Amino acid sequence: MHKSKTQLIDENALDEKILSQFIISDSIGALNAYAYANDEFGKFLDRIKESSLRENIIIAATGDHRFRDIKMDIKSQKAFAYSVPFYLYLPKYLKNDIYYDKNRVGSHKDIFPTLYNLTLSDTKYLSLGGRDILAPIKNEKLEFGFNELVWIDQNGVYDGNNGYYFENNTSIKDTNKAFELDLYHKNFSKNYKDLFQKQLNYRLINLKISNNGD
Repeated sequence: MHKSKTQLIDENALDEKILSQFIISDSIGALNAYAYANDEFGKFLDRIKESSLRENIIIAATGDHRFRDIKMDIKSQKAFAYSVPFYLYLPKYLKNDIYYDKNRVGSHKDIFPTLYNLTLSDTKYLSLGGRDILAPIKNEKLEFGFNELVWIDQNGVYDGNNGYYFENNTSIKDTNKAFELDLYHKNFSKNYKDLFQKQLNYRLINLKISNNGD
């Protein structure tokens, strides 16, 4: 059982390189809050894993973007600055048929399709290009992560009309060397936002009809 108390971070013990990344001088307080939140989540997970619930529960946890008071290196962190953590706990019996690739790209759009496939596999739902990230790849075009400002696929990060290759195939840091986009990649962001708006309108219209029917 996780019984330890969160240790406050001593600013004097931090490496100068880390301290230099802080945007404001009192970021150490936010860093302590971040450490506290992570520690409490760890305690919660320990309690679940040591309880009778461990084989009857799925835990999915994600968060907002990067730590807010840390600087971004625009030369190499165009995608990393908008990345989010995602933690998934599964009972043993659900791990038998999963396909896991730690370097696979994705985003929030993929979380619910993954959970639906694990728990509600016969349920129909609207998707914004989301797919089960624990299943084998069926369509390469669905292997992407999207943010309003940048998006990524397995080949690189895309910002406006430019693309940037990743440093390697195990990192989303980029080389900051721009390459010209083909028509598909150039129009992708606009087309995806249009799809998002159309689905939002569709949901709102159906919700209105449903409410009128009541």
